[in-house]
Amino acid sequence: MEVTFLRPRIVGTALSLPAHRKIAGDVTKVALKDAFREILPDYVTVRRKQRFPCPMSQWLRSELCRTLRASATWSVADLWSVTREQELWREHLEYRRDWGQQLWRLATARAWWRSVSTYRR
Repeated sequence: MEVTFLRPRIVGTALSLPAHRKIAGDVTKVALKDAFREILPDYVTVRRKQRFPCPMSQWLRSELCRTLRASATWSVADLWSVTREQELWREHLEYRRDWGQQLWRLATARAWWRSVSTYRR
């Protein structure tokens, strides 16, 4: 899959634009919206930025869960209880509570810590 707006030529062009062509007040992507104004309907070019919902809770009840849960055997600098984290996993997988965001944060903190700890050695 290719992400068109991340092509080097497009990124280079975007970075070379003056600030007022990128943001004007609270309007972002000014140059992009101007370029497509005649093609796109107004509700697309004038709407405010919208959240991109991520189905994290569902993902953490799928195959991804096995990998992340298996690595939940240690805490970053003992900042949280691994026992409590395992309880969160149980409650999440049994649909008793939605702990998706919290579990994802713990997993990413652990991955980050592992990467910086390896780098420091």
